[in-house]
Amino acid sequence: DGSMRWLVRGRGDCVPDVWVDGMAVSAGADDLDFLVSPRDVMGVEVYPGGATLPARFAGTSTGCGAVVIWTR
Repeated sequence: DGSMRWLVRGRGDCVPDVWVDGMAVSAGADDLDFLVSPRDVMGVEVYPGGATLPARFAGTSTGCGAVVIWTR
């Protein structure tokens, strides 16, 4: 049907935190499919580890990095 889906994976048991428009959300791909349509994405930032996270995304960090999604 041409639809797109989100898939957020980490390494082993280390799953990155997911943020949408500056708000922390569950990292589950099913949750993201309902929250954000890929067609509405303006930008995506990927931080591979806790040491690379900007301070504003580090407060609830699991240390596994983060995927930050910005919508229109």
